[in-house]
Amino acid sequence: ETFYREFYRALGRETVVVDEFHRLGREFMERLHAEGRKGELTLVTSSLFVVKNIFEPQSPLLGLFDEFPMGLISPSDAIKNLKDGKVDIWVLVRDPWVIEDNISVDNILYKATGRVEGIVAEIFNENERRLTDVYKKILEAVAAGWRTPSKIYYYVKNSGINISSPTVLAKYLTIFKEIGILKGINVWGRRGHVYEHVSPVFDLHYYLKDRYGFPEVDIPMNTVKKVFKEKLPLYVEGFMRSLMEEIFSLPAGTFIKKEREIDIVLGLRRPEIFVEVKWRKLLDRNEIRKVEENMKYVEKVIGRPRKKILVVPEATGVPETELEVWDVEKIINIVTGASENPPKG
Repeated sequence: ETFYREFYRALGRETVVVDEFHRLGREFMERLHAEGRKGELTLVTSSLFVVKNIFEPQSPLLGLFDEFPMGLISPSDAIKNLKDGKVDIWVLVRDPWVIEDNISVDNILYKATGRVEGIVAEIFNENERRLTDVYKKILEAVAAGWRTPSKIYYYVKNSGINISSPTVLAKYLTIFKEIGILKGINVWGRRGHVYEHVSPVFDLHYYLKDRYGFPEVDIPMNTVKKVFKEKLPLYVEGFMRSLMEEIFSLPAGTFIKKEREIDIVLGLRRPEIFVEVKWRKLLDRNEIRKVEENMKYVEKVIGRPRKKILVVPEATGVPETELEVWDVEKIINIVTGASENPPKG
């Protein structure tokens, strides 16, 4: 009763925020409805099923609240607040719950890898045990590199989870997209999407689970750091995909066809910008030529873009190329407004 006394005293006088309100039980929602008080109230929950219940026709709170999904920190905000150019930190701190005073890769990985299971259980309601198992297997599949719906389906099916058809799987993937755990990336030149984890922290956790049996099996932190380093180019690619969407205000897809691939294709009905991410310091002329040839091939399939960008850690030492080279320094200048020639969307 102390909580309710203080709650109603503040409501109407100031903005009230109740974090993880679902832990107060259904009584809280029924009392809100019955009291009929006016005021600014923000309810925060990590449970998908609680949110769905609030907006169901029989909910006592229907019509009293607007839904606002909270996603990851935007790439531009990560860059603006951490201008030291440590891209491995940029990709990790988009998950706000891993941020603390002493920000380092070691601290984030130590904190994050043990908490993801609890977060997922909270989101999908641990009472729905069977559904939770299906969701976890889908997340493992994507982290393990099975990115198309058909491959994800066979991974889940072969793991012993009873899932009736790819159509049923598609419904699960839609849920993951809606709540911002997975991102469906449009594949130019064909129907359908490939999927990736929005959060590198989630991806790393479920990759370790698939490969090593983590967290049931203890893994040395050196192994966790080694795997993170191996997967960093993939995480940087995802980070740059979201960043390019921000900078150019265009949706980002990809192109995949046999041996031909472009990491990022920006555009609506026609391609506007091609982006290739090569996240290593040394690139030889043959690698650059291959990127140029891939882009020329893709032009013939889906159309010619107005801009071609190569993203690298450092522009110094990159062989001469027809591509526009963006490195960390240039990206920081563009995002913070320090660039003399900012790109136009």
